[in-house]
Amino acid sequence: MAKRSYDETFVYFAKTDETKILCPHFWEFKWAKGCTYNCQWCFLQGTFFGKKDFKPWDFELMKRYLIRQLAEAQDRRIYNTGELSDSYPSHPYMRQYMNIFEDEQLNPRGHKILLLTKSAEAKDMIDDSMTLGRVNTIYSASVNATAVSKRWELGAPLPMDRIRALLDIKQLGLGIETRARLDPVIPIEGWKQHYSEIIDALGAAEVDRVTVGTLRGLTRGLNFARKLNTDNAWTQYLTAGDTGWGKKMDDATRYEVNSFCIDRLKMVGIKEVGLCKETLDMAKAFNMDSRSMKCNCVW
Repeated sequence: MAKRSYDETFVYFAKTDETKILCPHFWEFKWAKGCTYNCQWCFLQGTFFGKKDFKPWDFELMKRYLIRQLAEAQDRRIYNTGELSDSYPSHPYMRQYMNIFEDEQLNPRGHKILLLTKSAEAKDMIDDSMTLGRVNTIYSASVNATAVSKRWELGAPLPMDRIRALLDIKQLGLGIETRARLDPVIPIEGWKQHYSEIIDALGAAEVDRVTVGTLRGLTRGLNFARKLNTDNAWTQYLTAGDTGWGKKMDDATRYEVNSFCIDRLKMVGIKEVGLCKETLDMAKAFNMDSRSMKCNCVW
């Protein structure tokens, strides 16, 4: 197993330019790298120079680091485990990390672990040691319209299966907060109907919070996507130039997409809705800022 230093394992994500992009900065717990799902637009293709095979870091080392971090961090934090890899909630390492977060002696300040995943194996993340409550665990599903997912999220479970996993988590009654990322929203033909179906399902699953993200592409990620993938038709939607965090769809299209999704989410009862890595001007149009917005990776 590859090893990693303590300072590389717990990192404060502050890469976005706060004068251009709305993205409340957040903490990462880098327990692994890579992903087995073959999403055509995946930014990890650029991050790892085309080599994004999944690899967890040495468990015993990560366990020692985690216990140390939870003891040293004075401010109460949420640790995102799905930035450089899928969080894979049913992975045996991840299940043990969750146990550490739920141990009051090891985590007296109540730091939280955020699982961000495209998996649909929610029940498999629960073992006998987890039946006493999961108040420090947040389960967040990354979802998309079914038609979009079938074309470009190759190898990932269908979005409706991921949403059923969210409902499974809620019905366990263990205190796990559920969230979702609707990302990247792509305005394919009939997109409003496609995304209405997904949003309605999120409402039925009583998800606590949803973050909406539109399509974006960083230069290196785009270069490797074009080299490695067979269907890059999604790049045709990146009609705007650099926005401070890669290429995006044009302002008018993003406004229409964001407006539709936000309105529909609120209509189905989702009270906490945020935007992901959106321009400040766009965020202001929806009265969102870094201090008040409730998005995926923060409190």
